[in-house]
Amino acid sequence: MHSADVAQSRLFEDILIGEIAELRDLLAATEQRWRRLRERSRVADAPVPEALLRLHARIAEAERLLVQLRCRFGYEGDSLRVI
Repeated sequence: MHSADVAQSRLFEDILIGEIAELRDLLAATEQRWRRLRERSRVADAPVPEALLRLHARIAEAERLLVQLRCRFGYEGDSLRVI
């Protein structure tokens, strides 16, 4: 394995970590809007919006890529920034 490959993988790791953080923030805001809407409409058993399901799927995919990247290049990443 070349040092350039490892360096590039670490850059990609940083990108993925940033994307996961952004997606989690977006998810939290979207969930909060959905909760407020449910409270106003008084429909407690409303189905989960498709947008929330897609956000969960995007986060899971980014986390899966991060795990695979770390496994492929044999490092654990920054233990303070684990998924």
